[in-house]
Amino acid sequence: GRGALKETLLDRAKQAGVLDRLIWVESVPHKEVFRYINLMNTLVLPSETTHQFKTLTSSGWKEQFGHVLIEAMACQVPVIGSDSGEIPNVIADAGLVFPEGDVAALNDRLTQLIDHPEHARELGQRGYQRAIAQYTNHALAKELLSFYRDLQPT
Repeated sequence: GRGALKETLLDRAKQAGVLDRLIWVESVPHKEVFRYINLMNTLVLPSETTHQFKTLTSSGWKEQFGHVLIEAMACQVPVIGSDSGEIPNVIADAGLVFPEGDVAALNDRLTQLIDHPEHARELGQRGYQRAIAQYTNHALAKELLSFYRDLQPT
């Protein structure tokens, strides 16, 4: 969107001759996000750990969840994510994971999906099933109710 690297990325896209193939989006209302996700062949979340931020309880930042992964899975779009923070746990067997910062590994995962579109479709379907089974409001409410029932004395 609007970050400090915007101009650098636009310059690189121009140098690579792909600027005319990019759609640069700075902000999307949440109710419209699915429209953009459904345009994708694959969603990549290449989050990296950073040590620029410090709090009282930690030094650094790792991806805490990656909500956009669930949104993509709900749209049956295959996902690829780095192994930063909780991303591998969110993806599980419904997508592909690569070591954060490893460009060659990311390239490998993308190539897998390009070369094997049936596998990409399978991951999209598996992701959808995972999103529905674990991340809908109904599924989360059932999990919370089960947790509270486990707390009750028998």
